[in-house]
Parts: sequence; C-alpha cells; structure tokens
Amino acid sequence: MKTIQSKTLVSLLLIALVIGSNGCLTQSTIKYAEGNPTYAWIGAPSGDVAPDNTPKPAYYALLPLTIPADIVTAPIQVVGYGCLIGLACMGFFPPVSH
Repeated sequence: MKTIQSKTLVSLLLIALVIGSNGCLTQSTIKYAEGNPTYAWIGAPSGDVAPDNTPKPAYYALLPLTIPADIVTAPIQVVGYGCLIGLACMGFFPPVSH
C-alpha cells in the first residue's frame, strides 16, 4: 500500500517532468495559430518558398489534443534527450563550427 508521502513524491516528479518537457506539439500549434510557422519547428528547412504568415485562429481548437499528447510523449522525449546527451558526451557528434 502506498503512503501519502510516496504518492506526493510521484505526483511532484510527474509535474516536474511535464513542466520540463519541451511541448513541441503544443508549441508548434500555437506558432501556427499566431501566424509564425517559421518558428514552429526548430531546425526546419526554410526552402525558397516564403511561409504563409497569416494568423490561423482555428489552430487553437487543436490545443485540447496537443497538450495531452505532449504529456503522454514526455517520458519518451526524456529518454531520447538523455540518449542524445550521452552520445554527445561520448563524442559521437562532430563539433559544430559557426
């Protein structure tokens, strides 16, 4: 049987995980709704075509779907980021020159 302290600890850890996650689905939905699709995906190819910068308020209706999707995928993202950081620390990625 779980005690109150263990339930509280698990709840606090889940809240920290959700706050610390990147929220990429929600973030990109808001950027598209605001009319800033260029900033929706970091590192997206720019191409020669100018993005459509008109605000699309209908995208805000997708937020009830994107927020739970970000919460559900947060543990997978944490593991993925941990693996990438570990590989970077072991020197698997070449240094970036600007």
